[in-house]
Amino acid sequence: MVEERTELIDYLGVIWKWKLLIVLIAVVCAVTSGVISFVLPKIYQSSAVFEVGRVSRYRGADREQIEPIEDIESVTEVLQSDEMLSMVKERLNMDATLGGMRAKLDVEPILGKYIGSRLQARLIKISFEDQDPGLTVAVLNTLSDLLIEQHIKEYQASIESLSEQINNSEKKTEIISKEIDLQSSYQTVVRDQIEVVEKAIAETKTELSELSLKDISPLEVLFLRSTLGDQAERIADFHRELIDTELSIKEGEKDVQNLRDRVVYLENMRAVSENTEVRNKAIKPEIPIRPRKKLNAIIGGVVGLMAAIILAFFFESLQTVRKREEAK
Repeated sequence: MVEERTELIDYLGVIWKWKLLIVLIAVVCAVTSGVISFVLPKIYQSSAVFEVGRVSRYRGADREQIEPIEDIESVTEVLQSDEMLSMVKERLNMDATLGGMRAKLDVEPILGKYIGSRLQARLIKISFEDQDPGLTVAVLNTLSDLLIEQHIKEYQASIESLSEQINNSEKKTEIISKEIDLQSSYQTVVRDQIEVVEKAIAETKTELSELSLKDISPLEVLFLRSTLGDQAERIADFHRELIDTELSIKEGEKDVQNLRDRVVYLENMRAVSENTEVRNKAIKPEIPIRPRKKLNAIIGGVVGLMAAIILAFFFESLQTVRKREEAK
């Protein structure tokens, strides 16, 4: 324990002995880092957040599903592609390489979650950094505009498709409703015919009951009975027509209800569809993100302090070796 304490005291003694050198080197390193930070060019960064639009896509069985216009991985690739960056460069007349622009651009999804192996997210944050604070905003706005221009075509096509389906469903509903009205009117006519025939049957039966076999011939009786049979058959035919018409009306009403439900469904799809749009616009930055002068000065001072301590022990070891050689 004594030896360990003695060694620790010796180490502290060495540091105390060379304290001026250690402090001087640490201060020089800190000041040098600060000066270099002032000399280095200022780098500004701006960010924007936009939301990828969503449209309905056909998934079979007359059912549509709301999905993003483009999945997040594809949007990330598109924003960093040579084609997109070339268009930005052309619109802004930038004197920069595509590789240099890509290195300054950062694209990251936010508020996303993985479903299976695919990332489901609609909010994307894009950041761009440059020495010119105004250019950072211009690049982000141009990127957003270009992406929105690409997505709006698919969005409009989806809305037109939904509107067309809604119109077709409404037209079918109108046609079927007219057919139902016609069938209902036909039912009324058939019921009126049944009443007429039933009245005629009743009159014929009354006539038969009032007549005597002495008054009419057997042929006339057969004729009246045949007439009753024909009228009864007509009533049976009318009732079959009523049943068939009733079934047809029920099927038509069912089709109408299905079409109306589909119209509501399609209208909801159209209502929730939306194009890609910017949620948080890029703002011109006032404070640079680099260089961080205070942090660099602190790091320089700490590194200088560590280097100075090591150098102090090195000088101390040299003096110890020299003293031993002189003692010999």
